[in-house]
Amino acid sequence: MEQSQRQLTVRAAIAGMLLGGFMSLSNLYVSLKTGWSMGVSITAGILAFAIFSLLLKLKIVKTEFGMLENNAMQSVASAAGYMTGGGTVAAIPALMMITGETMDGWQMFIWISAIAMLGVIVAIPMKQQMINIEQLRFPTGVAAAETLRALHDHSGVENNKAKYLAWAGFTSAIVGFFRDAHASWMPFNLPEKIKIPGTLAGRPLNDFTFAFEGSLILIGAGAIMGFRAAWSMLLGALVNYGILAPNLYEQGVITTLGYKNIVGWSVWFGSAMILT
Repeated sequence: MEQSQRQLTVRAAIAGMLLGGFMSLSNLYVSLKTGWSMGVSITAGILAFAIFSLLLKLKIVKTEFGMLENNAMQSVASAAGYMTGGGTVAAIPALMMITGETMDGWQMFIWISAIAMLGVIVAIPMKQQMINIEQLRFPTGVAAAETLRALHDHSGVENNKAKYLAWAGFTSAIVGFFRDAHASWMPFNLPEKIKIPGTLAGRPLNDFTFAFEGSLILIGAGAIMGFRAAWSMLLGALVNYGILAPNLYEQGVITTLGYKNIVGWSVWFGSAMILT
């Protein structure tokens, strides 16, 4: 690689801010739907490469968007995209669902800012120990690096990746439109959830929140988070809603079924497991 290749540039920073800001919204939505925070590095890298390749063909930009530029852009996009952390997809929504009370904007601003600054401070010794000393391999970082190499090796695979991503987004948008848009001219709507036949503890499985999601979010999220994490979440859901919830209901601890009522009790089991 040439030493003169550009790295941190104005266009890389601006692209990272725009893509990261946009993906922070999508990450917030997906995380609330799945309970798992998604990384933005790989998707942002593919999108930026596709956008700048198009701009280069249209002669709007004069130089190619290099791999080091893309890497810098990914860092900026990750900083913006991961602002959905700090409790905005976990603790704060859980508090809202259980208590029915919402936090003011200034309270969330102070909370998220404090968590972000704490994360930056803690990241310095963690990076020194885990990367410099122990030389641990982080799957997300390795995957992002391999994606960058594949995008910029000029073998043609970069165009296929961008096309696949575009078609996946288009298909998901069509499914979402026919599921959520209830226009008068539409002959039908796709179901939001597909019920599973059967009963559990004398009640339909749907009462214990067992159903198939009528969107493609969970398919894409499962592919991104990986096999082990997806199976771990599936096992936890089966134990929680298939074993704990029916027992609590039969013992009279939970008098009304539904997601909110079940989670209001099962959250304590999960919190204890996380703390231990």
